[in-house]
Amino acid sequence: MKSLACWLALSLAVGGSAMAQQHPDLSGYWKLLHADPQASTNPDSLGVTLVPDGPFHSLKIVRQFKDHARTDTFRIGIKSGTVGGTGSSGEVSASWNHETLRISIENYVTQEAQQLLVSGHEEEWSLDKDGRLLIKMIDREAGTEPRVVNLAYERDASTR
Repeated sequence: MKSLACWLALSLAVGGSAMAQQHPDLSGYWKLLHADPQASTNPDSLGVTLVPDGPFHSLKIVRQFKDHARTDTFRIGIKSGTVGGTGSSGEVSASWNHETLRISIENYVTQEAQQLLVSGHEEEWSLDKDGRLLIKMIDREAGTEPRVVNLAYERDASTR
């Protein structure tokens, strides 16, 4: 019985490790390789860190632009929101869809008991077969067509 309990504990630990590794490793430093011509301001480089945070992972992204840096942190698997006193609200989420990480930021306004999308920003992160980081960004504003920008990054070998 004791050996069965040890075997079960070991198989759960190994299974848990394998499960945690089922998504691509996006962590590390990345430098911009290609941006769509219509792209305006894009980070020249990214620093990405995945940190275990209880049953979830926190994703920290440092986006380095030419003249400034911006840090974003998301908890993968959690949808969070804000409610403003002026009838506005927002939702932020990050989740895996198979091997693609999807980040979503949406801003709403409430009018006559209906929630209307004011703006939205989505990012879909994945690795191609050569290990490049591909990011598809979709920006939406109320009353306009979505704007899609594709970016490609390669691992920055100078940071290893």
